[in-house]
Amino acid sequence: SFCGVTRSHTGIALLAARARIDGLRAPRYKYLNHVRLDRVPSKSTAQHCSCYSKPRPAGCGLMRYFAKNPTRVRLTVSAVARREGGNGEILLIQRADNAHWGLPGGHVEPGESVAQAAAREVLEETGCEIEVGRLIGVYSDPERQTVESSSGERSQFVNLCFEARVVGVIGPATTPEETLDAGFFPPDDLPEPFVPIHTIRIEDAASQKPAAHVR
Repeated sequence: SFCGVTRSHTGIALLAARARIDGLRAPRYKYLNHVRLDRVPSKSTAQHCSCYSKPRPAGCGLMRYFAKNPTRVRLTVSAVARREGGNGEILLIQRADNAHWGLPGGHVEPGESVAQAAAREVLEETGCEIEVGRLIGVYSDPERQTVESSSGERSQFVNLCFEARVVGVIGPATTPEETLDAGFFPPDDLPEPFVPIHTIRIEDAASQKPAAHVR
């Protein structure tokens, strides 16, 4: 079992190796409520750049949030995922490109729906299988959603954020070049540094508004 949920199969063709359950490692962070995934992270999660090159210090792909004058638009998804039997903690990842904590998610790939993309991204980044629920909101405001990468490219991310339920663990994260760490945190005690454009999504999820937010 994984934090109270049973292991289940997935239809997504990602045959990750099963996680070794060797006990919880001592938290590396000052947040006492950091509840680690009960698996051992891959050794390759140490310090990688998002460009798949040789290991470099975390932060080598540092991004600038709230950038101006976007040059392209990208469709992305994210998830506010909780586990059954928990106390409302949400699943977060620590990004490898700038060491910020945030919601799991990423780009929608050709041939998949936004719900499929959300499930795939969470699985790749955390090893957790989720059941995608209601749409929390659509976030596209260029003043908030434009991000400049280390290469100088400025992307306006149109993001669809979903509620989700963790239903199982398939194995360790399969994208160590993107994710340094993962764990469950109370939404009112988020780890730092935190991706600033993700906080509004967590707040919107907590509001339980029936209709999706459009921001």
